Amino acid sequence: MNHRLKRREYFQKTVQKIIVPGTDAISGFTLHKELENYVRAGISEAEVLKMATIISTEVAGYANQLGPIEEGKLPDLILVEGNPLEKIKRYQTSCVDR
Repeated sequence: MNHRLKRREYFQKTVQKIIVPGTDAISGFTLHKELENYVRAGISEAEVLKMATIISTEVAGYANQLGPIEEGKLPDLILVEGNPLEKIKRYQTSCVDR
């Protein structure tokens, strides 16, 4: 079994709901690089985006107010060019920036 797979399995079993991106630096300024580093450490792009959105909202206590596009919640959308699940760096360039 390769090291990346072992790290991913360990992450899924133990660390997944402990890591909340963006909490240890000036919010927004280092978040993109932090997300890239999680992928480099072996966490899938899908899990990294989940950590930065769903899990962060849950940990902050806003899961009942924010999140998916559904009645009674305040949705937040980010449009990006390309698929960030294929390459996390695509998350850095939103369509609004253009």
